[in-house]
This record gives sequence, structure tokens and C-alpha cells, in this order.
Amino acid sequence: MIGENRNVGGVVAQCAGNIFKCTNSGLILSYSNAASDGMVQMGGIIGYFTKGDNVISECTNKGTIKSLGLISNNISTADGAAGIGGIVGNARGTIEKCENYGKINANNKIICVGGIAGHLNSSSTIKECINRGNITKLNSTDAINFVGGICGDMSAKTDPNITDSTLEKCYNSGSVEGNKWIGGILGYLEGTEGQGTVKECYNKGTVTGTKGVGSIIGNCQEAGDLNTFSDLYYLTIVGIGAINNGPDDTSKKIMALPVTSGNFNSKDEFLNWLANENNP
Repeated sequence: MIGENRNVGGVVAQCAGNIFKCTNSGLILSYSNAASDGMVQMGGIIGYFTKGDNVISECTNKGTIKSLGLISNNISTADGAAGIGGIVGNARGTIEKCENYGKINANNKIICVGGIAGHLNSSSTIKECINRGNITKLNSTDAINFVGGICGDMSAKTDPNITDSTLEKCYNSGSVEGNKWIGGILGYLEGTEGQGTVKECYNKGTVTGTKGVGSIIGNCQEAGDLNTFSDLYYLTIVGIGAINNGPDDTSKKIMALPVTSGNFNSKDEFLNWLANENNP
């Protein structure tokens, strides 16, 4: 699939309905052909998932996803894409039981890149998803921000009248590379009226960045009690702290696990261990 539109997907470009049990194995390659088209939303299954009460369920992407950015007069200026995900580029609603195995190559000035979703909007959910695809820069000099093994950027509350977004029971083993706000599960969590929930997730993939880097979450707009974080684990060999390279919080079970006892090879293996850990 080669696209030059704002929304590009391996199955459908833009969707306001339910999507079940779809698979993409083809290359997804996208660029913008004018400055006004600068924000491209692209995903292995869907580019833009628009309706909050619908579901993407049991979908799989195996194809490589590559953004070339803005192209004008056949010259790539590497400037102009946002919202790239292994399953969906930009999502409202629920994404559940989806898996990404495809590599994601992102170019300069791209924001919101995730193994499952590039950007997750308010009052939305990602649960029981797996990413095994590596997320890398297209070129070594590129600067890509808001990058996560599961989700690049998650919008939580900006208004007390809306509900939190949730990311739960997810597993990442793919490497994650970027510049600012880079996380093994979530790149950046935004919101000022109560963040959202991130719980029962596991990362074993390497995480590389220059600022706001964490084995679980790169950084948060608001810290402290506005967040609901619990049961977030990562392998010690990842080598950086859970949230913005900060210390573990054993009271909330946000912590590293040794390779000898915590090297889980699947989501189910991790969740079975977690269930036994919480109910000995």
C-alpha cells in the first residue's frame, strides 16, 4: 500500500465502525505531497479510527510501515507526518487483542509513533495487545518524538467531565528508538485533570532516546496522584528507569525484573505470572 493522503491504512484509511479479525502483510508506505497535507495518520490496519464507541479487535499487522514525510516536486523534505501505529495511526475507541509484528520506520519531525497506536485520544482504551515490531528512525539524523512500544502519545483528561484513557495488559518486546519522550510501553501521557490509567503491562524491548526516556513511560504532563499506574514491569537489562528514567516504585509494583525470573516470552506468560504474583 502506497499512499499520499492524510489517512493511510493497510485495510482501511479511515473508519467509524467496528473492525474484527483483519490482517495486513503488505508494505505501508506513505508521504504527503503538499504542505497542507502535512499530518499523515497511517496504520497497518487503519489510518484514522474516528468513533469513540467502536472497537478494533483481534487484528494483526505483519507488514513494514514506513513514512517518507513531505514530498514536494519529487524531493523529500522529511517534514510532515504524525500518528503512525502498527495497528492504527490515530484512534478513538477501544483497541483490543491486536498484534503488530511489522517494523516501523519513521522520518524527521514525526510525532506519535507506537507499536499498536500512534496517538490514543481521550476516553479510549488499548488492552491485551502485543508489539514485537522494532520502531526505528528512517535515517540516523532524524528526530522523532512521542514514541512508545505500544502507544506513542495518550490523551487523558483535559476536562473533568470526560473519562480517563486506559492502557492495560499489554506486552512489548520490540526495540523503541527516538529522540524525546520515548517509552517501552508509552511515550507520553498528557492531560491536566487526571491523567489516565496504565497498568498490568510488561516491556523487554530496548529503549533509546535523548530526553524523557523510560522503560515503561517516557514522560507525563502531570505527575503524582493524578496518574493511576500499577503492575508495570520491565527487564533489568533494558537499563533505564520505569518512568522518565526515575526510580522504581515498589508500592505500586512499578519495577524491574531479573532475567532469571522475569524474561517472559509472551503476553499470556506475563499475565499468568502476574495473576499468581497478586494472588499467591
